Order: sequence, then C-alpha cells, then structure tokens
Amino acid sequence: MHVVDVLLFCVTAALWFQRSMSLVAPIMSSLPSSWGDLELPTTMVLPTRLFEHTERLFGALEPDVIFWRDAAGWCPFCEMIWLLLETSEIPYAIRTVPLRRYMLPGEEKD
Repeated sequence: MHVVDVLLFCVTAALWFQRSMSLVAPIMSSLPSSWGDLELPTTMVLPTRLFEHTERLFGALEPDVIFWRDAAGWCPFCEMIWLLLETSEIPYAIRTVPLRRYMLPGEEKD
C-alpha cells in the first residue's frame, strides 16, 4: 500500500466518522439520560393482553361462539382457531379447560 492510499483512507474514514456522528447526535440527545426516566407514569393504564380477555365482541352485543381452549395456552390447534377468530373478527367468548382434567381421578402427573 502506498502512503497516498493510506492518507486517503484515513481522511475518508475521518470524514465518514464526522458525518455519522453529526447524524447520530440528535438521536442521542433525545434518549433518556437515566433508568429513572424510563419508568412508566403512574397515571398510565396498560391495555390488557389478548390472552387475558374473557370475550372479544368486536362491536357485537353478545358472542356468536364459545371458544374452548386449554388453560396453558400451548395447544397449536387452539392457537390456529384463535387466530382465525381474531382475523375474521368473529365475536367470541373464551372458556378454558385445565389440562389436569384429562387425567383419571386419583392419577398424578409424573
């Protein structure tokens, strides 16, 4: 490598760094300065999560379907039906079945 190539590289790198810092500086100044700034205001109400709902009406007065699913929420078939109900906006009520009900009386989980 020639001296001219090295100098050209250094000048280009310095100019690129200066340009990138001028673009990043406004973003960095708008970031919170401490973890305390990240705390949620006490007046802010977080929305309930979808799996905590007992019914989704989508503007209807009452649900058209009762959606029975496992209480753990891991059943892939239930998840497919749930997505179908959500994307189609079909009003539904949710009822859960604990997986322990599938065992015989007196039987314990291993």
